[in-house]
Amino acid sequence: MNIIDVVEQKYPSLSRQERKIALKVIQHPADVKKMNINTLSKKAEVSTATVTRFVKKMGYPDFSQFKLGLAEATSNITENVDNAPLPDQVTDFYNQMITGTWKRINQKTLNQVAMLIKNAPRVFIFGLGSSGYNAQELSQRLMRMGINAFAPSDSHTMYISSSIMQKDDLLIVLSVSGKSNEVNEAVAVAKQHQLKVVSITAFDDSPLAEMSDYQLSVQYSEFVDNTQFINSQLGVVYIIDILSTMLLQNETYKARYQQTVAAILNRKMK
Repeated sequence: MNIIDVVEQKYPSLSRQERKIALKVIQHPADVKKMNINTLSKKAEVSTATVTRFVKKMGYPDFSQFKLGLAEATSNITENVDNAPLPDQVTDFYNQMITGTWKRINQKTLNQVAMLIKNAPRVFIFGLGSSGYNAQELSQRLMRMGINAFAPSDSHTMYISSSIMQKDDLLIVLSVSGKSNEVNEAVAVAKQHQLKVVSITAFDDSPLAEMSDYQLSVQYSEFVDNTQFINSQLGVVYIIDILSTMLLQNETYKARYQQTVAAILNRKMK
């Protein structure tokens, strides 16, 4: 694990000021390794004392040693594309989000989750806000394969659904931060029924991850860019696409999906 991985892992436990430094390190490591402590503190708008505390939390005695670790970690990293045309910048963001998620993929866990979906009599999918849209998308895909899937659209309905779940049901929870209190409260109720919980989240030590039996990790969008209004759910969408593709290897699911395609086309032709 290199220093950038360490910073990403410890990010949730950092103070608000320390997170400013962390984002500079994660987003622009090639630039940070050339800075002195005063330059970094000004760029991050924090004190030099905060930078010193930050590097010690990362396991380094001082900023000079931290930069040596950063230089080693960034030996193969190219410069950023801040001055490139905007379409190129957005493409670079997409590539970093997908590549970051791809690096976190555990094929064994993916296989286990696909099997859980196949065997569960009912699949519940939780998510709020942007994650809620993806929960609806995953639910629709599973339904088109003939899988009983439900995606409650609000926290109240999630809580109610959790209270009537059965041991053999499966709960899939989408939350990039893993810190949504409303979602986590519903998950805690569901756990009382001893069913399996799968989380799609960015942080291994989040409250949601700690309640999960299986975790599918995604890249956190702010680690790539926290200044642009770009879809933060790309990693989640990528995981959903992978799971959907895996499930469609099943001939029964594939046939059911094709049946829904035909039904839609027939309706449009009327």
